[in-house]
Amino acid sequence: GSPLLRRVGSLVESPGFVPHLSGMENLRAYWLAGGQKMSEANLDAALAIADLGNAIHRKARTYSKGNRQKVGLVAALASDAELLLLDEPTSGLDPLMEAVFQDCIREVKAQGRTVLLSSHILAEVEALCDRLSIIRLGRSEQSGTLQEMRHLTRTSITAELKAPAVDLDSLPGIHGLVIHNSQVHVDVDSEHLDEVVRRLSELGVTTLVSHPPTLEELFLRHYGDELAKEPERGTAEAASGRDGRT
Repeated sequence: GSPLLRRVGSLVESPGFVPHLSGMENLRAYWLAGGQKMSEANLDAALAIADLGNAIHRKARTYSKGNRQKVGLVAALASDAELLLLDEPTSGLDPLMEAVFQDCIREVKAQGRTVLLSSHILAEVEALCDRLSIIRLGRSEQSGTLQEMRHLTRTSITAELKAPAVDLDSLPGIHGLVIHNSQVHVDVDSEHLDEVVRRLSELGVTTLVSHPPTLEELFLRHYGDELAKEPERGTAEAASGRDGRT
């Protein structure tokens, strides 16, 4: 491979292999063709994550989609590449193996290597990524650290108050205010957080729990308008099929 590609390890969504070679033979051919080095320690760690067992020595033509994905993951993780490009890397892994994968990625980062990870498992992204981008329709909608992105959005607050919750709906930057007896739940825009907390303190707080938005909440705010259209689209599709037409 070219000098640049020798520095890159990758996992695509549906990796392909030479069908009459075993998984291990495919791996060694992959590294040889790319001019990459592979350490036995990295290989052992990657095989532990993939949990392939003896399947690594079976012919690739016998592999399920999940096993093909796992061998592709081993190919990326066991190399000494400076940059790892991983597309949905934990597809097909059980929760225990996913936890091992996360530990492995942290070790890769500690070695000074870079990982570009694409995943729909948002908790995984939240746990691993230093910087992230939310992509919609092929364009980056928002990029930055999770802390920076949270700062631009809302904080959820649940509080138990001593006094009746009055005049809260007149405060700026609040959303989804729910009052039940002495308990209040509200989402607050970051720039107005101090005003809302000050008002709650005036009413007397016995308990207060706040948390920044999860990555899933940030993601859904970018895609919320599309999700809102789903019932309408489903109804339209159902109506178009009633008279036998497609």
